[in-house]
Amino acid sequence: MKTTAVKPYQITVGEDSFIFVKVETDEGIYGLGDADNLAMGRTMFEAITHLGRLIVGEDPLSTERLWQLMFRTAFYPGDRTICSAISGIDTALCFAVPNVAMGDATPGSSTLLWDIFPVQPTFE
Repeated sequence: MKTTAVKPYQITVGEDSFIFVKVETDEGIYGLGDADNLAMGRTMFEAITHLGRLIVGEDPLSTERLWQLMFRTAFYPGDRTICSAISGIDTALCFAVPNVAMGDATPGSSTLLWDIFPVQPTFE
């Protein structure tokens, strides 16, 4: 299995921008993640686009290697924007793609964290 695309989607509400990431594979599996940095919407969009080019063609199940690749080859590794962009991509790779690939979810769908673990969040 190979990664075929990493697509950022920006939703703007007022002055805030929310960035979502879709990682697609050649087997029709995709994962979704979010990379929020409300004040840096366009910058985050471009950071995801840049990092996505690094992992297209790579094995999406090699999540630790891909994380190191994105973190170590970024122009300014470790800054807030790059780490948030990596987080969005990593969320899509770590939770959705492996579960669909292993048969724990339906191909062509995304499995979210709360679908994997039977834990309900509580708010106080």
